[in-house]
Amino acid sequence: MERLLQELSSASKLLIDYKEMYEYENRLKTFTKWPFQEGCKCTPENVSLKMLLLPLP
Repeated sequence: MERLLQELSSASKLLIDYKEMYEYENRLKTFTKWPFQEGCKCTPENVSLKMLLLPLP
C-alpha cells in the first residue's frame, strides 16, 4: 500500500507539471537560453504558441 501511495504521489506531481505547460506563459519561460531570438520564425514566442505537447514517457 505504501508503494502504491508513493507511485500515485509521483504521478500526480508529473501531471501537475504537464498541465502547467498548457499555459503559453509557462511554456515561454522555458526558452531562457534559446538561440533564435529574432529574424526567424522560430522565436520563443512563435514556438511557444505552436508547441505541441508530447505525452510523458
